[in-house]
Amino acid sequence: MRGRGLDSEWAGNLAVAGTASDPILTGSLRPVRGTFNLLSRDFEFSEGDISFFGGARIDPALNLA
Repeated sequence: MRGRGLDSEWAGNLAVAGTASDPILTGSLRPVRGTFNLLSRDFEFSEGDISFFGGARIDPALNLA
């Protein structure tokens, strides 16, 4: 992912079900490498994940360090 101060690479497993207008995501992503620039300060991702639990609304859990 790249843009608005973010430059990162992610890996993981996602399963997509449902319809195009109502997708259901399950699985997780983890950062391989990445930085985020905020107010001229660089932050580097060292570990974490983004988890998707399915359901009617896409509402991932973020855990980034």
